[in-house]
Amino acid sequence: MTAARYKLLGKYRTPTFRYGQRVEDQRRGEVRIVGLSCGRIPWPIGQQGKARSLVLYRDLAKAVRRESNLAVCYWWGVGPSAVRKWRRALSVPVNNEGTRARRVAYGKSPAHRKTMVAMFAAEWSPSRRAKIGNARRGKPRAAHVLAALLRAHKGRRMSLEQRRKLSEVHKRRGTRPPWLNPIVAALGGPTLLEAPCGGGCQADRAGDGGRLLAAGDSRRARRADEGPAAEGRAIPIG
Repeated sequence: MTAARYKLLGKYRTPTFRYGQRVEDQRRGEVRIVGLSCGRIPWPIGQQGKARSLVLYRDLAKAVRRESNLAVCYWWGVGPSAVRKWRRALSVPVNNEGTRARRVAYGKSPAHRKTMVAMFAAEWSPSRRAKIGNARRGKPRAAHVLAALLRAHKGRRMSLEQRRKLSEVHKRRGTRPPWLNPIVAALGGPTLLEAPCGGGCQADRAGDGGRLLAAGDSRRARRADEGPAAEGRAIPIG
């Protein structure tokens, strides 16, 4: 029984022809038929100069437009590179009807489900997460990454659980929101570099993968400069 991945969506047959007959190949132009291939679907072989290959016409052209690369290779007995050239000549998209059907079938197969389960198990393993964390820790993110994160999370409200976890992390590190620094300095308190974390908190903050609010700190700092501290009003900081 033919494997499902080689299944054709349509029905194709060998055309009638005469040896020596000249026909129009949709890739090479006019060719002369000089033989017959021995594939599962036998097909006329056309010659142009000294080069010989299957004639791209009739049902073969229909199959190239509709079927997957693998199915055409299997039934006509050619290599993937030949099918790619045919597809390019006929302007066939990468994901035509046959390729999409084959990918959907594979996505529903037990082998694919087993692979996905193993992949997700490896992705969330503690050892892998620790390795990624060690590689990224202390390295600031690129500007375009920060901009993409800001766009993705702009207007998004954190849940109470997320806020509680962030608060616990900052209390553990001894950090405070950057927009408080100019206010504290105006009141004669310690700045960020004089804080208990010794200034390392800012570097930690820039390199930590969980900090999604760092891109908005400069705006908060500007607002704080123009806020109550600039007007001389005291603000309690617990």
